[in-house]
Formats: sequence, C-alpha cells, structure tokens
Amino acid sequence: MKYTLTALILTLLLSPVVSFAQPATIENLGFVTNPIWYSTEPFFAGKSVRVYTVLANSSEYDFSGTVAFYSNGKEIGSSRASLTREGDVQIVWIDWTPSFGNHSVVAKIAEGFVSLPGGEEQDISVEGWESSVSERFVDVDTDGDGVGNKEDTDDDNDGILDSQDSDPLKANESRIEKKFGGVVKNVEKTITDAVPSVASSVLEPVVQFVEEFRENSKEKIYSKKDKLAQEIEEKKHVDESSDSVEKDEPSSSFFGRMQLAALGTTGFILNNQFIFYPLLFFVGGYLFLYKGGMWLFRRFGSRDSF
Repeated sequence: MKYTLTALILTLLLSPVVSFAQPATIENLGFVTNPIWYSTEPFFAGKSVRVYTVLANSSEYDFSGTVAFYSNGKEIGSSRASLTREGDVQIVWIDWTPSFGNHSVVAKIAEGFVSLPGGEEQDISVEGWESSVSERFVDVDTDGDGVGNKEDTDDDNDGILDSQDSDPLKANESRIEKKFGGVVKNVEKTITDAVPSVASSVLEPVVQFVEEFRENSKEKIYSKKDKLAQEIEEKKHVDESSDSVEKDEPSSSFFGRMQLAALGTTGFILNNQFIFYPLLFFVGGYLFLYKGGMWLFRRFGSRDSF
C-alpha cells in the first residue's frame, strides 16, 4: 500500500499539466435566434447603427425582391435581396440613426419575384411576409462612455454623481474656476492676447534692425572681397614680371589670400540666415552672460573670498 501510494504521487507530479484557455466570446456568430440584430450593442440615439436580418430560400423557385425595415411603423430603409432555390441564405442590412425612445423594429418583404430555372419571372403576393418585432429602448449617451444615461450614474462624466449634480447633463466647471468666478479664464485670455502684441512690438523692430545690418554688412563684405581678389591678381602679375622681388621674402599675396578666405567665410555666414542667427544668439548669449557675470562679480563679489 505504501509503495502504491508513493507511485501514484510520483505519477501525478511527473504528469504534464495541460491547461485549456477559455475561448473568447464572439457576438453575432452561431445560429440565428432572432431575425433582427444590430452591429453594436448597446447603441444610442443620434449614432448610426447597422440593422441586419437574414432570409432563407428552401423553395424550388429563385427569388428576388426588396426588404424594407420599419421602426414604429415608419420605414427607415430598404435593401435588395436575391436568393437561388433550394437552400440559399442571404443577410441584408441598412444603416439607421435612431432617435431617443422606444422602437419596434421589423423587417418586411416589400416586393418579391420568383422564377423557375429558365422560366420567366413573375411577381408574388408578399403580404404578411415579415420578421418578428425587435423591441428596443434607445437611450442617450451624453458623455460618450458607452453607458446610456439611464444606467450611467454620472451622465456628463464630470466626477459628480447625478444624484448630487444640479445639472447632470452639463459638466461642471473645475473647483478653481468655480471658486474664483472665471478670474482664471480672464487672466489666461489677457496673457494670450497680450503676449503676441508685446512680442510683436518688441521683436519686430529688433529683427528689422538685425536684418538691415546683415544685408548691409553682406554687401560690404562681398564688395571688399571682390576688390581684394582683384588686387591680389594684379599683384601676382606684377611679381611675376618683376625681377626685383627677393625670393626669400614672404609673399604679401599669402596674407592677402588669408584675408580673402576670412572675408569669404564671413560673407557666407551673413548670406545664410540659418547659420547667421544661431551664431548670433550663441555669441550674444555668451557675451551677455560673460559681461553680466563680470559686472555682478565686480559689483557684489569680494576678492578676499577667493
């Protein structure tokens, strides 16, 4: 008995553990138990929903016709249907935007035609050909959270329960706004309106001045560069034709070309705003911080502390 119990326990421990996942719930799949169904559940007033029904033809005739959908006796849409004989099935639908309240939805065959294989089509009486009625109450979902107001305890989703809310269909203002009576909004509006005008009145003249300086400086730099390049070229021809120049003496054209390169670099920076302005901000910021720091040090600093 002892060995048998031990063997049973070992068998259970060493046996593979098999788990079965719970299958997901899938809506609108399986046998049709109700002849009317909807694309979403729940659906709400003012929101479009697709209404379905299904037709089956087990007769010896081919069928074609029109299926009309009604709510409270009023037609809300129609769709064409065509089924072959002996077992054909077809789903038909319409898109509907329901109103608030109770709705009795039904599908009816508005007109129908049948024919034998190879025969002529003839119309048939369709009186009484209708589905069973789908009784639905269509609620309003004020806050759009997927729960109708009838079931929702906070219709406007403002954090205050409907039972304690003086206006449950309108979101309440925040505590700060309620406490200060709209002062916060007024301050925000004043800042929003004032900042652009202040920024415009201050920055616009500065930008205009800098742009004029950049354009004038660019023209001067390029003019000086062209003049220097011409002088260097002329000096080069003079040096080549003159025998009086000492070979060991440093050529003045070297320094001229260095100056020419510097002028070209400066002109390139002035001509390209995406280089000029970042460089200007960097140099200006550095000088501002450096000069400001030195002034603060001289003004408030003490040499004895270093």
